Order: sequence, then structure tokens, then C-alpha cells
Amino acid sequence: MRKSQWSLVAALALALLAVGPLCAAPGEIEEIEVLGLQRMTREAFLHAFDIRPGDPYDVVQVRARFRALWDGSWFEDIRIEREDAPGGGVALIIHVKERPMIASLTFEELTSVTRTEIEDRLRDRDVRLRAGSPVDQGKIVDAEGVIRDLMAEKGFLDATVEAKIDRVTETSRAIHFDITPGGKTRIKKIQFTGNTVFKNKKLKGELQLTEERRWYWPWSGKNLYHPQKWDQDVTAVRKLYQDSGYLDVDIRPPVVEVRQNPKEDKKKAKRERSAERARIAAIEADVPIDASMKKKQRKKLLKKKRQADKKARKKSEKAKKVKRWVQLTVPLTEGIQYRMGKVEVTGAEKFEPANLRATVRVPEGAIFRNDLVDRAVDDITRAYEDSGHLYASVVRRIQRREGEPIADVEIVIDEDKPYYIARIEFSGNTATHDRVLRREVALLEGQRFSRTLLDISKIKINQLGYFSVEEEPVIEPIEGESRVNVKFDGVEQGRNEIQVGGGYSGLDGAFFNGVYSTRNFLGRGQVVSAAVQVGGRSSRYQLTFQEPWFFGRPWLVGGSVFRRDADFGSTFSTTSRGVGVIFGRRLGRASRINIGYNWEDLSSRQPIIDSLGQTTVFEATNEISSITPFYVFNTVNNPYRPSRGTQFNFSFQVAGGPLGGNTNFLRPVARFTHYGRAWGRNIFAVHAQGGVIREWRGGSGITPSNIEGVPRAQRFWLGGDTQGPRIFETRSITPRRYWIIDPATNNILGAVADPTGSPLSDFFTSGGVPLLIESGGDRYYLFQTELIFPLGEQAEVALFFDVGDALFEDQSFTFETSRMSSGLEVRFHLPVFPVPLRLIYGFPVRKLESDRTSSFTFAIGRSF
Repeated sequence: MRKSQWSLVAALALALLAVGPLCAAPGEIEEIEVLGLQRMTREAFLHAFDIRPGDPYDVVQVRARFRALWDGSWFEDIRIEREDAPGGGVALIIHVKERPMIASLTFEELTSVTRTEIEDRLRDRDVRLRAGSPVDQGKIVDAEGVIRDLMAEKGFLDATVEAKIDRVTETSRAIHFDITPGGKTRIKKIQFTGNTVFKNKKLKGELQLTEERRWYWPWSGKNLYHPQKWDQDVTAVRKLYQDSGYLDVDIRPPVVEVRQNPKEDKKKAKRERSAERARIAAIEADVPIDASMKKKQRKKLLKKKRQADKKARKKSEKAKKVKRWVQLTVPLTEGIQYRMGKVEVTGAEKFEPANLRATVRVPEGAIFRNDLVDRAVDDITRAYEDSGHLYASVVRRIQRREGEPIADVEIVIDEDKPYYIARIEFSGNTATHDRVLRREVALLEGQRFSRTLLDISKIKINQLGYFSVEEEPVIEPIEGESRVNVKFDGVEQGRNEIQVGGGYSGLDGAFFNGVYSTRNFLGRGQVVSAAVQVGGRSSRYQLTFQEPWFFGRPWLVGGSVFRRDADFGSTFSTTSRGVGVIFGRRLGRASRINIGYNWEDLSSRQPIIDSLGQTTVFEATNEISSITPFYVFNTVNNPYRPSRGTQFNFSFQVAGGPLGGNTNFLRPVARFTHYGRAWGRNIFAVHAQGGVIREWRGGSGITPSNIEGVPRAQRFWLGGDTQGPRIFETRSITPRRYWIIDPATNNILGAVADPTGSPLSDFFTSGGVPLLIESGGDRYYLFQTELIFPLGEQAEVALFFDVGDALFEDQSFTFETSRMSSGLEVRFHLPVFPVPLRLIYGFPVRKLESDRTSSFTFAIGRSF
């Protein structure tokens, strides 16, 4: 029985309750008898009915409880009768028929839509159908409509959806949704008519969700026609006109011309014959399985049956599909082009109206720019929100002058009252202490509300890297007061950072490096890290501790103990041991300055075997005592998966002189990184860095390690997946020079690019020939770009191009020896690692003959 028929029964029952003896009878309810219950117990029914023996008999109350039972969707029929009870009271006899329960809920298996997609869409539309709930015909009809809409979004405009209800038992039903997709409807052509200002190509270029089918990219979902998607997309065309002064543009619904390929009927008949053959094969494969069969034979038969059934379903689904094309003809009327008239501001008391008018950056008489007017409204709204007027209303009204192509603008403001911060709260921080998050918030309790400071607070919290606030903070006004509570809802991120990287080179073999670090030690925001790198090229061991808020103030205090073993170039290796301390202070919302002191004992060694098999070893020790001021400006939104923001770092290392040690040099280095939106969800990133190293205070003396007064290990060496350019081997990009040495001590007296004209005895030679040796640069530059394409929440693809070089003292700044690389990175953001796992494939665009490259590299960590 349909729901409408049951509604009639319910209405009749209500009418019976409202007339006759039921309305006139006095007394108490002496007895309630419930007939027809099968699954529900009498106690559960009386609890839902909420009327019990002993209660006063009230016809209004009985009618209300009847309506509540009916709305509860448990019953498909309810009748209430009244009789006189033996004790003089009232007896209610309730006849019910329970609705059957859903025993199972299934959907047609399709390749175009999955069960999960259907269930998610039903949940989003609040259509609750699940096994164990009562059969509700209204919800079933709603579900059919939701599934049809889902199929239409995927291009199946003619999809049919029918729910089949089968009886399982007396009280249960099985529901199966039979879905026939039909053919996809793709857009063959989009044609605008009536447009003279903009060409069709320009108008179609404004569409973001809809496009014509391109033969070279037939898999795009944008060429599927869906009316709702078109209605949403055409607003971009309207905006283009209105931003150019055509305020009265009228874009009518498209004329949809459906076309079908003449050969499609033959193709459909062929598919139907193929489906029939598959159906017969499935029937033939459905042979009984005898228990006496061997296990392997039974398994083989079952597999054959499943494959035949699957093939039959696919063929049947394919046979029902008919490809259709539509041509959209979009008529529009452009109207006249308006120019800007006067701008009036009313209702403003907090700010001067003249200052607010100045936010409309369209001079009187210029072409009307709807986008600039909207931006002015946003700027005025933000100004009020930053001054505490959280609920200020700023509305623009456009008034067209009669007989003139001029439009005046009136900005009407309702300031409302200013609001103050009552409480700032956090939720979701199961490990991080409140005070660690609170100190990143630019607002204070008792302070006037500011929208900009709230946005900055969200960015600063996300920059921590261990607590993520994705949604906008919740603002809850306190009733009757000019105060609001602010709540940041977030989730804990991986506090433990693990970076591992590896690769393989025919020259160096395999290498491995790893870093374990917690940025939120015991939930206090402290950094504790242990770094280990072991491999053929370098080894590093380091323990670090940092407290970013010393005694509750924005002072950074930290220290480290380290040992580093590193290979530079081919045979040059170093070992350094030391300690360091760091102090710093936050200067503003996005900047800070640090100063660090390091004491380092650096030992270097380079054995060189000449052509005669003789080995010469260059060994030296440098004691480096240095202080390094470090400035950081950072607005990058996320330290692990950035999508917007800028970061600038500048450091200036001063070694030796009054600080002690036997090594004197100056080493300034600058780095710049920016992330921004390219188009859609895609991200463009650019990174640049450069540095110089120079001796001072007489340099570091003449030793077997120092070149031009600077230790080779402190000079610049490029190459690798983090230092760049990518694809080049780690620290393999460096100038190569002929060394002038003292044969008695092996001290390096100098280095030149061309030994011509100098005595052969001055140089280090191999077989009587001067030898080119990797020497390290006194300057370097590195430029890297990326175009990042996010692939869901856990993966992304990045196209990259890198260029960089290390220069020697005898070189001017030039790109003649620069190295370039390009390629592709696939990055995976796994829940167990906050940093991305990177698979890097590329090729050198430009290299020198002596360079070493690797086409494939694996790493975990950011590229820059």
C-alpha cells in the first residue's frame, strides 16, 4: 500500500478519535491492549506511546501520541478503539501492523558508479536506508531520485533507477536498486549566439566545469553534460561581462540539440548479441558442484562460474549503453556598457565615508568594474571585522541612471556593535598542551575581535607542523553580551618526523640517511632530534634540543652535539666534531632572528693516486669558532605540504678573528621560497638561493686543505635531491682546478684554471701531467621551480626544473658552466610520515663531461 493511502487511513483514524464516544468519555485509562505486535515488545510500544494505565483519559493527548507513532515510521497501519473497562474506566484497544524491516540493501554492480559513491551520496542527502530499519516507501522513492542525480552527474542523463522489494519473511524485505545507466551524454560543441564583445573562444575559456570533447583527451569528465553543472559554470561568463561594464547581460538557458551517431544502432545490436552469448555461457558454466569432487576441481569450477557471471553482467551493461552527443547553443543579450557614476556611503560612523569611498578603485567616468566594487565591499567588511564589528553588514546597491549608460553605487553599512574576545578554546589537541597553541594566537582574551588576527593565528598554528586546523575557527556569540568565544577545532599531526633517503650510483653504491625528530616533545612544543646518516658518501650523528618559548617568552634557546663524516667530490672526505648553542627571538607575526655559536674541529683527508700508482695524501685540521646571525621571514602555511606563502632566510657566518680558532672566513647565504596557486588546485613553487665565502683577518693560513684562505669543506658544493640541482650526484657540482702545491708539505699554495705558461714543477701532477682536482666554489647560485598537481589527499605529481652552479674565484658571475635538470617527482604523503616520500625521475638538460648523474632517486623529505 502506498504512503498516500496509509496517510488517508491515518486521517480517518484521527477523525474517529475526534468524534463519538471517544471525545465525550470521562475517567481514567484502566487498560491498554496492543494487538498485532510481532517484533516490538509491549513494553517498548507503551514507552513510545507514552500513555499508560492509570493516566487520565485525554483525547488531545491520545491524538498527539497517535501522530507521534505514525511519524515514527514503525507502523504502516494504526487503529485505536475505545471501550468501557470493567472497573468503570476506559480501555484502549490499539491495532497495529508493523512495517517490515530491511533485511538486505543491494545496488546494481556497475563500473560507472560504486556502492560507496551511492552510499556517500545518500548520506549527504540525508536519505537513511540501511539494513535493520523499517521499509519506508518515501525514503525509497527519494533514494531513486538521488541515484538518478548521481548518474546524471556522471553523464548518464537517461539512467533509470527502480527499487525492487522482495519478500524474505513475513516481517522482512530485501531491497535491490536496479540501475540502467544508458549511454553517456557528451558535449560535442558549445556555441554562444548574440555575442559581439567577446569571441566564442574567450567565453568558452571562462568555463571551469564544462568543455567540448577534445579528441586528444577523451577521458575528461568536463565534457559530460549535466544541466546543474552548466548552471553553476555559466556564472563565470556572466561575471566576465559584468566585470567589463555589461551589467544587464542576459544569458538564457542553452538550447540542447541531441545527436546520435547513425552507426550507433548497428553497434547497439552487435553489443546485444554479444551480451546474449555471454548470458548463455554463464548459464552453461552454472553446473552443479559435487561434494565428491576434488578441492582443486571445485575451486576451478567456482572460478569459471564467477568469471562467466562477471562477463555477462559487463556485456549486459554495455549493451544498454547508447552514446549520445549534445550541441549547446547559448543565446545571450549583452546589453549596453555602463560607466562608473557616483559612489555614496551611508551608515558609516566608525570610519570616514570619504575613506571608505576610496576603496572603490574605479574613477568616475571609467568603465564599470563589478569585480572592483565587490572587492571594495570585501575590504570594507574586513576593516569593520578588524575593528571588532564582527556582524557589520556591508551591502552595495547599483542604481542605473535613466537614459544614460551610467551606474551609481550606494554602499549601505549597518555597523552593529563591536565585539570582544571572551574565551579562546581548543579541541582535538589530545597531546599538545593548550598553552603551546595559545601562544601562537595573535588575539588575547578581552581584546577586540579582529578577523585578520584570527586568520594569522590559524596560519601560525598550522606552521607548527604538529597540530592542524583545517576549518575556520568557530565563533560563538554570548547571548546578551558584546563578547564571543573563539574555538579552534583541529587534529594532532605526526609529532615524530622521520626522514629517510637513499639511492644508488655505480660509483658510490648504495647509501642511506635518516632523521628522527619530535617537534612537540611531551606536548610542550619542544624540539628533540637525533639524526643519523650512514652511507658511502657521508655519515652524520647529531643530537639537538630547542625550546622555542623560553620561560613563556618568544625566546628560542637550544643546543646540539654533532659529528659529521662527509665525502666531497670523488676522494675528498672530512670528519667534524663539535657543539653548538642557539638563541633567538620572534620579531613579529612572521619573522624572527636567531644567533648561533658553533665550535667545530674539522679534519680533512684526500688521497690521490697518480698514474704510477703512488698515493699522495692531503691532510689538515681546522678549528672553527663561529657565530651566525640568522633572520627568518615565514608565511608558508604548512611545513610539510605547503600550498601558499613565502619564506626568506638570511644567514651570515663569521668564523675566527676574535672568536678564536685557526680558521677565518665570512659566509653570507640567502634563500627565498614562494608557493602560490597556479590554476584550479594546482600549485606553482619557486625557490632561489645563493651565497659567498671570503677569507678575512688574514684568512686561514696555508694548509693541505685551505684554498684561497678558506677550508674546502666550507666552500660550496651542489647537487642532490635536497641541495639541487636534482638528478646530479650529491655534492658533485664544484669547480675543478689545477693546484699549485709545496712538495715538501703538500700545502696548497693556489689553484688556477689553466697551467699554461707556468713551470710544471709548481703543480700537482699525475704521470707528469697537471691534474684537475675538485676544489669547491667561493660563490654559488641555485634556482628551482615546480608545478605541483595534487592527486587527492595522499599523493601529488610535480614537474621540476633546476639550474645551479658553484663558481671559483677566477670566474665572473656567468651561466656558462651552469647545470640544469628537469623531470618528474611523484610524492606520497603517508599517515606514518609527515614528510613526503619522493620518487624522482629526471634527466640532465645541461651537464659537463665530468658530472655524475642518476636518472632515478628515492628520498623522503621536502625538495626545498
